[in-house]
Order: sequence, then structure tokens, then C-alpha cells
Amino acid sequence: MPQPTAVSSELLQSALMGLEMQRQRIEEQIAQVRAMLGKRGPGRPPASVSQPEVTMAAVPRKRSKFSAEARARMAEAQRRRWAQKKGEQASASHKSPTKKRHLSAEGRKRIAEAARKRWAAIKKGKNATA
Repeated sequence: MPQPTAVSSELLQSALMGLEMQRQRIEEQIAQVRAMLGKRGPGRPPASVSQPEVTMAAVPRKRSKFSAEARARMAEAQRRRWAQKKGEQASASHKSPTKKRHLSAEGRKRIAEAARKRWAAIKKGKNATA
């Protein structure tokens, strides 16, 4: 949406006031509908209706704090858990290495001879059909 370059500040101020009035009117209507539904927002209801409601997003949440010693104990416990887990994985993966199998010269000759026989049969079949 292109914005005009020259806009008077009076026009902007009046537009802002109008939008704020619309927002207030909408918030009041939302509060009325919630009252009809019997639902209210989180927390204690405000003392009077004229005060704006404080939403949970506006209030920062208090975080519990751990002491340095408690954080150190937690870190050490986590390190021990990881060490135990890694130890279990290492022992499971390195059980016993299997010996590499080698093909004997005799076995290699038998495989080569069988391959030659198969190719000879294939070639013989092609010559017979051609």
C-alpha cells in the first residue's frame, strides 16, 4: 500500500484518536461477551470496570533461581548420566570384531570356471537363435 509523502500531523493525530476509540469500544464489547459467557480472564478481576485489564503477557513471569552449588550438582549429575550412556553404547558397539573372510585360490578358480560355463551357455543360445 503506497503511503502519501506529505501527510499533516493533525490528520495523523485525529486518525490515531479515532483508532484508539475504536479499540476501547471493541475491548468493552469483548468484556461484555465474556461476562455473558461467564468466563473471565486469568487472575483476580479488576476492582472497577473502568480500569483496563492486565493481561498475562504484560506481566513478566518470576523465575525460580538455583544457587551456584545446586547448578554445579545438576551439571555433574548430567555429566555422569552422559558418561554412563556413552559407556553403554561403546561397549555394545565394540563387542568382538569379526575376522575378515578371504577367498582361497581353489574357490576363486571354481567361481571363475562356473562363470565361464554360464557365459558359454548364453553365447551358445544366442548363436542358435541367430
